[in-house]
Amino acid sequence: MKRYLSISAVFATGLALGIAIATSHVGYKAENKSEATDDKQPLYWVAPMDKNYRRDGPGQSPMGMDLVPVYQEDGTEKGSNTIKISSAVENNLSVKVSTVNKESLAIPISTFGMVQYDESRVTHVHSRVEGWIERLGIAASGDKVSKGQTLFELYSPSLVSSQEEYLAAKRSGNKTLIKASSARLLSLGLTQTQISALAKRGSVEQTISIIADADGVVIDLNVRKGMYIKPATEVLSFGTLDSVWVIGQILERQSGLVKQGQTVEIKVSALPGKTWEGSVNYVYPELDLKTRTQAIRVRVLNQDRALKPNMLANIQVLHTATNETLTVPRNALIKGANHHRVVRALGSGRYESTLVDIGFEGLSLAARSSDSVDVGSIDKRRVQIISGLSEGDMVVTSAQFLIDSESNVGADLKRMQASTEGGAINAVEENAKQVADNVRVMASGKVERVMPAMRMIKITHDPIPEWDWPEMTMDFSLSDDLDLSEFETGSIIHFELVKQGDWEFEISAVEPSTQKLKEDVLPDTNDHDMAPDLIDHQHMDHHHTNGAVQ
Repeated sequence: MKRYLSISAVFATGLALGIAIATSHVGYKAENKSEATDDKQPLYWVAPMDKNYRRDGPGQSPMGMDLVPVYQEDGTEKGSNTIKISSAVENNLSVKVSTVNKESLAIPISTFGMVQYDESRVTHVHSRVEGWIERLGIAASGDKVSKGQTLFELYSPSLVSSQEEYLAAKRSGNKTLIKASSARLLSLGLTQTQISALAKRGSVEQTISIIADADGVVIDLNVRKGMYIKPATEVLSFGTLDSVWVIGQILERQSGLVKQGQTVEIKVSALPGKTWEGSVNYVYPELDLKTRTQAIRVRVLNQDRALKPNMLANIQVLHTATNETLTVPRNALIKGANHHRVVRALGSGRYESTLVDIGFEGLSLAARSSDSVDVGSIDKRRVQIISGLSEGDMVVTSAQFLIDSESNVGADLKRMQASTEGGAINAVEENAKQVADNVRVMASGKVERVMPAMRMIKITHDPIPEWDWPEMTMDFSLSDDLDLSEFETGSIIHFELVKQGDWEFEISAVEPSTQKLKEDVLPDTNDHDMAPDLIDHQHMDHHHTNGAVQ
């Protein structure tokens, strides 16, 4: 019952406001009939409560209200998503604009990876003959190995008989036999040094030592003293830590940006503040079917052996540059669940919401080369625009949520030109009441916790009167289009909340807010041109204005 009364109240308020707007337009038309007739002809007539109901001439809407004429001004049609505001209101809302540039973007790709042994420098040790391990020079996996060290001693009847054959050939003096028996010993795993020692000694060794041919660390030890082994038995394997591989996973949408030879920065949480530099050694040809990621291999020099196998590493691929493309500042973009948009500044106080197709996000090459630029700062980032804008267009980077909301509901173009004595901000508040549809709202709140694994955040939000919600702490899921790096614990944000079911809610768009709202957004309250109640209305707008209908 309470919900029914709330919807009825909203409908009654909207109807009353629509009649008031229609009456004001009729009055305006009557008082300025001669001027409108002499100078301008209406482009079409529109219903005050339904921007999609248009007619070629005057008449009444399905709700019984007089249609409102729409004129052409300064060569631009006043469409349903264009508004005009006065310079005083622009100052009050702290409107800032930026230019659409054509430039190359450096796209720092951040991902994770796992440290592994450099497999090209891993040695697997096998015996070439059957036999028994008489002595083992390695105690366990992880032991260090030095070049020339005895790994194990092997007793093999085949090696004993082959040594006897070699000594017999030496005694006979037959060079052909000596060469053949020497080659046999080499093929069975003896070194030339061991064969020379055998010839000099003149007697057979019952056990043969297997020697390490490089330095390293034992990866696997699969035998113990006294075990019988065959050529198929892997006795042990060892590798070096002087260089390691880091196997990283690149998201599918970024896979086309990574090329062999690109520079990579490696960091690990175990050693904060320390950075390693490597290069992309190989880009694997297939994507993982489950994770939809592409593996890359980075070779990193590790002379101090600080990087350990199986460490989790943070990877950033640097200087991944695109060709010249249209870009806008990241904070000019209003991200939605299905569409993205910006607010264009058309000049003379006119603004228009524009749908855009976006590509990658990054930094201009000039900004990337500056040591003072923080790659993670949202204020320094730019977004690639594929369509929807042209080079030289001006887009709003501050207060765009307010203007976009006003623009997308087809608000009357005169309302925001009211005097600064509360009229302009009251128009935005009035608009919030008109478009409340119990589907999406704008709200503000404090981020209490970020949960990346579930793509959710915990927010303590301000009261949301459109849904009769008091101030409370809730968990909200995030739209797939939103970047989790934009959310920090303790930050204050202004966000668009979409109701997807009886108990399902999703944050579809977000912009940074501020705790010092009255100081940063509004001018000095001692300004004689501003009414005292303007502050409350402005604050109310930041909490209760509905998002634009997608």
